[in-house]
Amino acid sequence: MERDAWIMVATQVPHLIDAEIARKYEQLDDPALVKLYSLLSAALDWQLKRKGEAGARRSTRACRPLR
Repeated sequence: MERDAWIMVATQVPHLIDAEIARKYEQLDDPALVKLYSLLSAALDWQLKRKGEAGARRSTRACRPLR
């Protein structure tokens, strides 16, 4: 999901992407954020195992903001 968001940011505002990537690297120096990512990753892995990949994708799409 995050990879998709980065692709969208890069296409929408390419002149800002270098600064955003630098900011992201700074954020990844925060142990609390790394722990949060780890917990989210584990939760998504659990969801994939429980529902199967197709069901997890449907759930993820339902959480996306509407335009």
